[in-house]
Amino acid sequence: MVHIVTGKINDRKTTRMIALYERLGGDGFVSLKTMKNDTVHSYTAQRLSTGEQRLLIIRDAYMPEDFNSKENIGPYHFEKNCVEWIESTLKTLVEERVEPLFLDEVGILEMHDQGFANTVKAMVDSGLDVCFAVRETLLPDFLKQYAITDYRLIEEENDGFSH
Repeated sequence: MVHIVTGKINDRKTTRMIALYERLGGDGFVSLKTMKNDTVHSYTAQRLSTGEQRLLIIRDAYMPEDFNSKENIGPYHFEKNCVEWIESTLKTLVEERVEPLFLDEVGILEMHDQGFANTVKAMVDSGLDVCFAVRETLLPDFLKQYAITDYRLIEEENDGFSH
């Protein structure tokens, strides 16, 4: 079953995903935002089962010269090695049939077959319990892009899973 944590920007989607993981187990990744004054500085990917963190996204104004950029959206650049770490880990978790699997956050890049699009598709196609964070404005496109007809929206921490 596909479970979707949805809401607006800064609507505690990541917090809700962490709470679900803490209640249900499984594995996957969340993206932790770092602010500098009133500006987003970066996002760090955190693997839920191990707590391991790696820099995933950095705003161009803060990007070091040696940053290994895979792609960008607006002023935000994705770190190539971190993206590959997330993709390979989730691929292995799908093969090992670990569930539920979490991925925060599916966004504009994935709607254009970029970013984690292949990983999202593999997770959806696996038939496993999977949980994605998706901004409510992107929800119709997300459902269409990945041909999802059977899903459950999660609007609070203890909603949506029957485990």
